[in-house]
Amino acid sequence: PGDLQQVAAQGRAAAGAREPRCTSEYRVRRADGTWIWVQEDARLQYAADGKLQRAVGCVFNIDARKRAEIELRDREQRLRLALHGARMGTWTAYTDGRRGEADETALELLGATREEWDRDPALVRSRCVFEDNERVERAVRANLQDGAPYEVEFRIRRADGSVRWVASYGQAERDAQGK
Repeated sequence: PGDLQQVAAQGRAAAGAREPRCTSEYRVRRADGTWIWVQEDARLQYAADGKLQRAVGCVFNIDARKRAEIELRDREQRLRLALHGARMGTWTAYTDGRRGEADETALELLGATREEWDRDPALVRSRCVFEDNERVERAVRANLQDGAPYEVEFRIRRADGSVRWVASYGQAERDAQGK
């Protein structure tokens, strides 16, 4: 019952736009009383005047996938809460110059804006205090060579000029070719 209005609205919207296909995900109660997630895929066929003539489709059991998605979302939410509570940020940098990702806490720790992060793929490195650069580079190089996680503390100079100590824990990930 909780999914019925949404599914009906999707069907009406698809038919109103004369879409050739309509896909919906919803829960159904099985004969034993348990609820499972299903996906319904329908091909919509229209008469010459544009009115929906019929829908032909099938329903697939997607319960395992949906439950895994829900569990993953729950775990991600708990991780976000734990990181926020610990005042820990996460970031990703790429060795090929692509723009990396950073969460809001990492940006706050760096004293950086999203725009600064987007402009400078090496923002963490560029904010590192000069005297700490060699130690950080050694830790990262060792990680890139042997694959063992690195752990290094260093100072960063924030955009406002203040200096803050940070601890960085990292791990290189390799592609299918080992790069």
